[in-house]
Amino acid sequence: MNDAQIKENIRRIRKKRNLTQEELAGKLGISTKAYQDIENGPTAILSNRLSLIAEALGTPVEVLVLGGLPNEESHALEQLESSFETKYAELEQERDYWKNLAAEKEKRIAEMEERLRDKDTIIKLLQNKKPF
Repeated sequence: MNDAQIKENIRRIRKKRNLTQEELAGKLGISTKAYQDIENGPTAILSNRLSLIAEALGTPVEVLVLGGLPNEESHALEQLESSFETKYAELEQERDYWKNLAAEKEKRIAEMEERLRDKDTIIKLLQNKKPF
């Protein structure tokens, strides 16, 4: 893999992570200009810097160098992502359940408070009613 392709992989992943050049430069602890030289300029990417960039992007170095993971690792990563997506969906369903339960509880409390107000009103009316 040539340097130009690695730079393109870095750019593609940075954009996929919704990071600006300035933000990634900040994560790397370098100036924006220094980062721009890495991504766009003639600067060769040193292996120690490549590992820092991969870490800042939250991706394996292999993705930056190869453009993707070897099949076995890619499959394991896809399974892990799928597992997280499933768990996230389950947590969303549980959150919705508890929200609905809380809304139902609030509704019942409001109904009970209304009944109590009605009861208080009736009691006051009866207390103020004069006998015949």
